[in-house]
Amino acid sequence: MQLKRTILSCLLAFLAYGIYAQVEVKGVVLDSETQLPVSGVVVTIEGQPFTGVTDAQGSFSLYEVPEGEYDLTYHSKGDYIDQTLRTLIEANGQRVVDLGVVTLLPTAREEGITNKEDFIPTITLSDGDLEQENDNQNISGVLAASRDVFVSAAAFTFGPARFRIRGYDSENTSVYINGVPFNELENGRAFWSALGGLNDVTRNRSAEIGLAPLSYSFGGVGGGSEIDMRASSQRKQVRLTTSATNRGYRWRTMATLATGMMDNGWAVAFSGSHRWAEEGYEPGTFYDAYAYFLAIDRKLGDRHLLNFTTFGAPTKRGRAGASTPEMYELAGDNFYNPFWGYQNGEKRNSRVSNTHQPVLMLRHDWNISEAATLTTTASYQFGRIGSTALNWFEAADPRPDYYRSLPSYFESIGQPEAAAVIADRLRNDESARQINWDEFYEVNRSSALAEKYPQFVTEEAQGRWAQYMIEDRRYDSKEYNFYSNYNHVLSESFTLTAGLAYQGQTVDNFKVVEDLLGADYFVDIDAFAVRDFPDDPVVQQSDVNNPNRVVREGDRFGYSYDIHVRKVSGWVQGQFTLPRFDLFVAAEASQTRFWRDGKYKTGRFPDNSFGESEKQTFNNLGIKGGATFKANGRNYIFANGIHMTRAPFTRNAYVSPRTRDQLVPGLESETIYGGEIGYLLRSPNVQARAGLYFTQFENRTEIVRFYNDLQRTFGSLVLTGQDEVHQGIELAVEAKVTPSLSIRGVAAVGEYFYNSRAQGALYGDDQETFELLNSEFEVYSEGLRVPGRPQNAYTLGLNLRPPGYWFAYLNFNYFDNIFIDYNPLSRTTEAVIGLDPESPGYETVTGQRQADGQFTVDLFGGKSFRFGDTFLYINAGVNNLLDNTDFITGGFDQLRFDFDARAGQNSVFQPRYYYLYGRNFFVNVSLRF
Repeated sequence: MQLKRTILSCLLAFLAYGIYAQVEVKGVVLDSETQLPVSGVVVTIEGQPFTGVTDAQGSFSLYEVPEGEYDLTYHSKGDYIDQTLRTLIEANGQRVVDLGVVTLLPTAREEGITNKEDFIPTITLSDGDLEQENDNQNISGVLAASRDVFVSAAAFTFGPARFRIRGYDSENTSVYINGVPFNELENGRAFWSALGGLNDVTRNRSAEIGLAPLSYSFGGVGGGSEIDMRASSQRKQVRLTTSATNRGYRWRTMATLATGMMDNGWAVAFSGSHRWAEEGYEPGTFYDAYAYFLAIDRKLGDRHLLNFTTFGAPTKRGRAGASTPEMYELAGDNFYNPFWGYQNGEKRNSRVSNTHQPVLMLRHDWNISEAATLTTTASYQFGRIGSTALNWFEAADPRPDYYRSLPSYFESIGQPEAAAVIADRLRNDESARQINWDEFYEVNRSSALAEKYPQFVTEEAQGRWAQYMIEDRRYDSKEYNFYSNYNHVLSESFTLTAGLAYQGQTVDNFKVVEDLLGADYFVDIDAFAVRDFPDDPVVQQSDVNNPNRVVREGDRFGYSYDIHVRKVSGWVQGQFTLPRFDLFVAAEASQTRFWRDGKYKTGRFPDNSFGESEKQTFNNLGIKGGATFKANGRNYIFANGIHMTRAPFTRNAYVSPRTRDQLVPGLESETIYGGEIGYLLRSPNVQARAGLYFTQFENRTEIVRFYNDLQRTFGSLVLTGQDEVHQGIELAVEAKVTPSLSIRGVAAVGEYFYNSRAQGALYGDDQETFELLNSEFEVYSEGLRVPGRPQNAYTLGLNLRPPGYWFAYLNFNYFDNIFIDYNPLSRTTEAVIGLDPESPGYETVTGQRQADGQFTVDLFGGKSFRFGDTFLYINAGVNNLLDNTDFITGGFDQLRFDFDARAGQNSVFQPRYYYLYGRNFFVNVSLRF
């Protein structure tokens, strides 16, 4: 009996010791040079079944590890050199053993192998992004590209096809640079053009898609991305780069110098680049862009760091426009561009984007203690955003693809012979498909406007009054931001984060005379009012305060107004780290105010166009939270949810801000709610992600601005009460087949659709409502798909990184369910009156066009050479290797339809399409010292 008691006592003591000796091991992995966190590093213990993976802050944990001495291996899939460290794990009476900081050396610095982030497409800007009128999630995705398998594929592989993660527009992703918000208040989007050409200094970035907790922001429903451009965060280097491509630009040169933090407490970084092309991928386009960056850091003792950063990218480029299937067929080219023509033997583009928005930032980092930090940043952004366009008065429409100039129009009016002649000319004479610059000069030289409208001619009007001209439409913005972020690790299991922001933006909207095309002046009157009210000289004025004003090149005319937006916000977040669960909850409150300040007193609306309008105020709240179950160091299950409201963006608040301050009726905040659930696998040889998501957007407002041919005036189609659902599945897996070969498969299967009937209303720039339809009407949009993005995208990739300092990537991609932006006017009761729902015309009028699914192949590769401390990098790649030129990436219906369409025949108002570039390449050569 005594022996039994002794054995039992020993057993209990052994078990007690075993239980006590099993501890949690944690640590942080940082980049050896930048000292920034490294995520996705797999930490294993030799001979033990314990595995951990570093998170966005570089932190990892291993649970229930017995005391002892082990070899811990830190593996990062090739981004950093694997490291094995002999480590003694001793509890010393504690339940948690903190290993402190472990640093890894990137392979790009040791072996000279560059990542895909060095490739030319790192920052790609569409015409819409430059004008701030459209959106391309690819920009945000590429800049925020991380080592997450799904995010990387979405950014680099799916991006050229206009893919958007979860179908979200970019205003749903919070973007921070140096700790300050970078989303525009007016439209919610980041002005990525300011970073064009600064690839070398935007590498230090982190990203989270979806509803995961962020350390710097409450975040949007699409997540957030943060870019650290401080001088002390830059890789210490001198780097020279030259690139060749056949995309928007042809050549790029770039130089970067960064000192790192020097012994005297200073750090300096500089980067500059030039991108240019006499002609880009589309005919008639050109590109001329510079970029500059300067950052200076100063350490103030052991706890303070002061940073100054400035950057910008003066960019001037000729644009390409979407056209109709009829014109693409007549031109024999899906990249036909209607915006250009020859002038004196030189190609000239009528649509030239010219942007330059310098950014100034001042940041202070305060390490209050080992557990608490306070980061405060102030920024100022200013400059110009403009795009030119043709303007004409008392002259024929000069657009070469104007519907009245095409064969289909003459067919529709019963003139097939004329249609055949015009078709033959358009097919065989390139000049017939171009802008006729010589004609503009000839018309202006013989202009008789002064004789026809003598009542507008003053003593200043000397010479010829222009009938054709080039105007520059400007959206010059001034924006200032102040943001302070506090982070405090209160205990081993709880972290508190909070932020406070004040933001202001003023957008100066106006247009100026860019080129009078040989004429001498233009009279600033409302051409549409002259037509509609020939006997009312007051209504005819663009600015009653300055009647019959003569304007010349460089002068403002037409409209001029400011949009002011102010926003104050604060948020707080708590994160709980438990042995098996990570929990978080976050809340945000904000107040947004905006108003219009008119500089012109328009003759149409003298009572509500001049001076400051009534200020609009919106108070909004948001809350989100989630939990992650850590089955072990390799398997994670997470679930997150959000509910928030968002103030309407001013871009969609005023029905016709160029002429008056009339608000969209019943303007309210938008409501957004949703959730996500998923599974993550992080192991040395396999990484995988699987997830489901659902998001509901309610009470959205959208304004479509267009030229109405029937009324022959500009106007706005306002849609309110438009609800959207975004739901889908995300799958990604990357498996290492051999030490040099891995296979990657990614699938984004989404369904983005409208789940309500929107309320529509038509407004004119020159009248309260159009008479085309009733002033208000119901749009049968329920069930239609959200346009302009592939809803399904798939890729299968082979990644090869053998010894010898070279690499190759081969991707097979498929995109499907791409829908064209529909015409809301055709989804009304009035549009189908008298039509049989079973007739061909009914579907022609009400249906939503869908592009065909498309397949592409991409190939990337590179090699590097090391000569002592000097590295030579050579990268090359081919996108759309099989030259698929029939890939429609998006488009839109024109806001008119005719009786031919109601009869099931082809309409003269055909949709306009965008096509994916055919086979395109790049070659990138860099030298780093």
